[in-house]
Amino acid sequence: MNNISVLKDCYGCGVCVVACPLNIIELRENKDGFYSPVIINPEKCVECHRCLDVCAFNHDKLAHQPSSEGTSCYGSWSLNPEVRATSTSGGLGFEIARHMILKGYQAIVVRYNTVKHRAEHYAASTVSELMASKGSKYIPSYTADGFSAINKRGKYVIVGLPCQADSIRRYMQKLGIERDCLIVDLLCHGTPSRKSWVRYLSSIESKTGRVLNVDFRYKGDGWHKSSCSRVEGEKEFVVDRENNPFYRIFFSDMCLNKCCHYSCKYKLLNSSADIRIGDFWGKTYERNEEGVNAVAAFTEKGHQVLKELREKGICYFEARSVEEFISAQMPDCAPRSLWRPILLWCVCTGVDLKKVVVLAKVSRVLNNPMIIWNKIKGK
Repeated sequence: MNNISVLKDCYGCGVCVVACPLNIIELRENKDGFYSPVIINPEKCVECHRCLDVCAFNHDKLAHQPSSEGTSCYGSWSLNPEVRATSTSGGLGFEIARHMILKGYQAIVVRYNTVKHRAEHYAASTVSELMASKGSKYIPSYTADGFSAINKRGKYVIVGLPCQADSIRRYMQKLGIERDCLIVDLLCHGTPSRKSWVRYLSSIESKTGRVLNVDFRYKGDGWHKSSCSRVEGEKEFVVDRENNPFYRIFFSDMCLNKCCHYSCKYKLLNSSADIRIGDFWGKTYERNEEGVNAVAAFTEKGHQVLKELREKGICYFEARSVEEFISAQMPDCAPRSLWRPILLWCVCTGVDLKKVVVLAKVSRVLNNPMIIWNKIKGK
């Protein structure tokens, strides 16, 4: 069949699910903890190719390739102290979405579901509904329900990973509503398995009780120390990156979604979005502990929205060079490793996460002998 089933190990963005006119595609979690499309009634497929047309994984080029001349980079943060303090970095993502909602747009953003323990896209029509989207979620997002809210009659601001944004851009073009949508994507390190997160939650359940809220990043000790997590249940549990097996496995770069290792085409300034945001790591703001967003505007629409935020006194912007913007970002795909299937098998079959951390550390060294050499040389 000439449909999405011919693709293997795709991004799992889920846009094909909502693009299918016969509703015969579902987004399901695979054995490794990543989302994949599944055709549930293949005999009903009429081979219209819409699923393949909107699929970013199925195209070598981006749906919209930004030009270096039309790109502007900034360091930015919300001028609302509460928003900045309760956001992962500078609060710009929340302010963009809130600004667009107040202009009559619907926001397609991500929240954490404490019952299913998953990140999921949803539609927010009011600022009150938007509040659940605050903060980063470092696991794959289930997109099918949120993206299904998009139709030809609405105006939308859509926030997601670069691969999701690329497919969404193609879908907007198919619907003919591209000019009524603002697409915001994120500087992306890669996507870890949701199963590694669920395993971690299970390991701390005796300390937290039933989980009521999750902060994947917590700025209690400052922005530069925010790679710790806070889980709120019957008791609050805060742990830093070094003592968090989930983060240790994630940042080993050894067991991300397979496409993060082999086929990511969205690093640095490669984006189909109107605006890209993330943390402004590096030397530029190394003394700042309140949080600063790195932001790049690629399109006229993106430039206009940032201008409105600046002129209305909602956010502060400092012009920065492209070199500063990309200085601390991952420049290429995550390293490939023969250890990845073994690590994921360990995660998914119940091997103690602390042992998986040790194995990930060993595999990373074996995958890159220069780590040993640099240690010997004292670098």
